[in-house]
Amino acid sequence: METAIEGWDVHQEFCAAVRLNAEGIVLARRTIRTRREDLLAEGQRLSKEGIIVTMEASSTAAFVRKVLAEEGARVVVGHPAAIARFRDPKVKDDWIDAKLLAELYRLGAFPAVHDPSEWALRARDVCRYRHRLGEEATEVKNRIRSVIARQGLAEDVQSPFSRAGLTSLRRRIQKGQLPHEVAVVLRGELELLGQLQSLTESVDLEVARVGADRANEVDLLLSLRGCQVQLATTILAEIDGVERFPTPGKLAKYAGLTPGRHASAGISREQGITKTGSATLRWALTMLAECAKRWEPRVTALYDRHREHGKKPKEAITAVARKMVVWIWNMLRRNEPFRHEEATREEASRKWAEKTRARQRRTDQAKGVKVSAHSLGRIGRILEGLAEESSDAPTSTRVAG
Repeated sequence: METAIEGWDVHQEFCAAVRLNAEGIVLARRTIRTRREDLLAEGQRLSKEGIIVTMEASSTAAFVRKVLAEEGARVVVGHPAAIARFRDPKVKDDWIDAKLLAELYRLGAFPAVHDPSEWALRARDVCRYRHRLGEEATEVKNRIRSVIARQGLAEDVQSPFSRAGLTSLRRRIQKGQLPHEVAVVLRGELELLGQLQSLTESVDLEVARVGADRANEVDLLLSLRGCQVQLATTILAEIDGVERFPTPGKLAKYAGLTPGRHASAGISREQGITKTGSATLRWALTMLAECAKRWEPRVTALYDRHREHGKKPKEAITAVARKMVVWIWNMLRRNEPFRHEEATREEASRKWAEKTRARQRRTDQAKGVKVSAHSLGRIGRILEGLAEESSDAPTSTRVAG
């Protein structure tokens, strides 16, 4: 254990610092300005004395950590939501918060977060900005559709954002066919939409430039039909090195695509996905699943199978995104492109039934239950039906999707 630990409660103009020794005794308290020259001096002192600094993740904390690291100081950043669980909600004091950070690290309970690479920081900035531009453009389009519906133009302008639709709207505004107030709103929304589209095109070029620094990994993800440079770069930036995830399940948990669980009084049931971790990564994987569903036969067959089993469209897309986490993890780990297998529906159903039957057999054997074809129920009947179809007629060669 290090001789001393400092907890920093970081604000925009200053940091409240509390130093503890190995026994948890407060050695010093002081205030540090968040100016670069003051932080550089602190970094030199911390590096010389071998003191570890702990702080919560925030925008200002990212700047403070970067400056301290330039002088060789060791800084550990923690997850704000996890740290908040240890606070008294009725007490707010900078010195208490700073001491709590140092105390958590001293006790080995500090929830440290990943320190992203320089490329990941640059890529996340531009990719997340590109995502926000898309969301803002969607909001503007929805407002334009609302105006069109209120004016009873939905039948006349069925595709308002096509070239013909935009021309029709502008012509109605110029000819005064709309009320003055409505024309003012619609003209402003169309101008805003044009600015967003122009800005999006320039940001897409920047995303491609940043993604070129990881050209090999981007090309691996682009081998999946439906994937675009924007999505590939966003996924890589959020993952920031697949080697830090030992299993695909860890990566899925980071993306918030694993199911939650509620267990009480001997009753256990699964809930929806946890939605923890990176929301941007979860969005990118969901969008990739939506796009790949149209172009990749394996994804199409997987989606159709989930729909046939009773899942709603959004639930099926989420399940596909969870499966794509496994594919992406293996592609990046093995440095291999996506394997395009033209699987038929029958083959996909057969593989699913065989895997489920094997899993059921292992579970029953672990419980000491005798396994029979009859006990497998629906799965056994599916396998028997597929075997009869393959023996009576040649297997269909139609590709799903």
